[in-house]
Amino acid sequence: MVTKKLDTLYLHIGCEKTGTTSIQHFTYENRDAFEKSGIRVCQSLGKKNNTKIGIYAANEDKGLTQFLGPDTSLQDFRDDVQSALYNEVQDTDCSAMLISCEWLHSQISTTEEFERLRTLFECVASNIQVIMYIRPQHKMAISHYATALKAGYSAPFTFPNTKAGLPYYYNFEAVYQNWCDFVGSGNVTVRVFQPAMLKEGDLLQDFASLFPTTENLNFEMSVENQSLSIQGVNLLRALNYWQRSGDSELTAKEFRKLRQEVADSFKGRLDIASEESAEAFLDAFATVNEALFQQYFEDTGDKIQFV
Repeated sequence: MVTKKLDTLYLHIGCEKTGTTSIQHFTYENRDAFEKSGIRVCQSLGKKNNTKIGIYAANEDKGLTQFLGPDTSLQDFRDDVQSALYNEVQDTDCSAMLISCEWLHSQISTTEEFERLRTLFECVASNIQVIMYIRPQHKMAISHYATALKAGYSAPFTFPNTKAGLPYYYNFEAVYQNWCDFVGSGNVTVRVFQPAMLKEGDLLQDFASLFPTTENLNFEMSVENQSLSIQGVNLLRALNYWQRSGDSELTAKEFRKLRQEVADSFKGRLDIASEESAEAFLDAFATVNEALFQQYFEDTGDKIQFV
């Protein structure tokens, strides 16, 4: 039973492939400094990435139940998440809390899922502020491919098909409108994940600037989940093909370790798409991007753009 409410709940929803892992590492390592400023960095929903909130809210067809234990029902999991979050709110002296999970961008899109979040949060905080970072869609798609390779994907890179409709994952205008419907226009902050649009050209400085009076923060953090060089892409594809062939005696765990070693050893700028195909993919989102930029200016008075 919740007997007190936070003044503010900050929801960092990603988007995916916008430095979210680095932000989560930064906030976790600086959790004591945030707490001294009155902001609790949520721990009950996951150590760094609060993945439990994504699993809690998502419908079963999103497939996130694969991350539950074999003997755990989804309802029992949801009950445990609710109790753990409510207990954390009760136990903290902070007036605000930060929850970060990029699945809130990629997996939460239906009315039912948002209502599930509403039911959970209505007892937690009086005010919800959503933070989302965006980047040009062609760069996001390339980064997404690199992540897929690290997980075992082996097919060549192609941009997603947009002829049958714009994928929600890349449609930032649709994502923004959904979250505005959830928390109200003016309560969603959109930032552009490009150095020219970030405070001092730095993601962590930019993220920290969104919160009131956070002092003594350590910004000397390594960049997490860096992109691959073309050599890394080729090595990972070959490694993944080898695993899929069934001709190796290596275990799945050993393959995962090899993929991680390749990813750590071959970092760099990932240039795997032609300029023409990249421009065509980005152009498919020109209308919705412009609609987002215009709507955000009307809602907040702040200008955002891709550069």
